[in-house]
Amino acid sequence: MEALNNTILDCLEKGKDFGLATIMTQKGSTPRTSGSRMVVLRDQTIFGTIGGGMVEAMAIEACLDCLDQKTCQIREFNLDKELKTGLDMVCGGQLTVLIQPFAKESTDFAQLAGIYHALAELEKKGQKGVLVSRIQGASQERFTTQKSLILTDGTIIGSP
Repeated sequence: MEALNNTILDCLEKGKDFGLATIMTQKGSTPRTSGSRMVVLRDQTIFGTIGGGMVEAMAIEACLDCLDQKTCQIREFNLDKELKTGLDMVCGGQLTVLIQPFAKESTDFAQLAGIYHALAELEKKGQKGVLVSRIQGASQERFTTQKSLILTDGTIIGSP
């Protein structure tokens, strides 16, 4: 997690737009587990992985769409059917993936950089914190999130 959090912090500090795909839940056989994340830049450069193949390709497209729409999505991926001719998803499981956009014109990069900087510092010290993405909106297809970091002593960094 440390390397990907540093990548996110670097993007925020440099003002680079990116999407973040996070596996929220998985059922059955899947290539990656809950908590796996992937950063997607506008040029489709990726950091991290949520499993590769068609799932990852579809998540990349979803990240780019969310960046354009400036809203989040929750996407379901069934890995037990043929998605396109010759491209089988044979793991047999299901993934639920949170797609979040981080676009400088609609996101407070300075506040988020502060949160991810604090998280990176905790990780360097071997300490823990909880990164919370509070969902705002009534639709699973389009909503926004606010981030905060909760430290072990109860201190909250970011939006409470």
